[in-house]
Order: sequence, then structure tokens, then C-alpha cells
Amino acid sequence: MDYEQYVNQFSVADHKEICRVVEILAEQKKNNKLGGNELRWLFELWHQLFPKQKQSMNCQGCRKAVYKFFSQLADYLNNKMHEIG
Repeated sequence: MDYEQYVNQFSVADHKEICRVVEILAEQKKNNKLGGNELRWLFELWHQLFPKQKQSMNCQGCRKAVYKFFSQLADYLNNKMHEIG
């Protein structure tokens, strides 16, 4: 997937916040609990990026899909930040 098209839609501060939030949610996921304000924020970002692809916080599969997308985006961002130095 070409994450660059999504990266350009967020500020550098958002990049760092996405990475931070994904780390928090990774800990939650270990306990099989994805939720809270962090996940709500990722859902808001999701709906900005994909306004026609609605996802519901009430749907477990939707929560996993949004988390997966942003965890992959965070990995991309972390790699990009390491390349820059």
C-alpha cells in the first residue's frame, strides 16, 4: 500500500501522535481490549481519509481494521523518521 498519499494529509505533530496512540493501543490489544479516546481519535482520522468507508466503534472487526491500518501507517512513519535521522 502506498502510505505516502495518507502521510501528506497530516502534520508532523499528527504523525507523532499517531505513533504514540498506536503504541498505547498495542498494549490494549494484548489484553483483547481496543477502545477509548485513542481509538475514537483514529476513527475520526479514518473518516477524514475515507469518508465513503464508514466504520463503527461498535463493530469489533471495524475496530481491528482501523487499528491495523494505523499500526501499519505508524510503522511506515517510524521507518521514514529513522531514514531522515
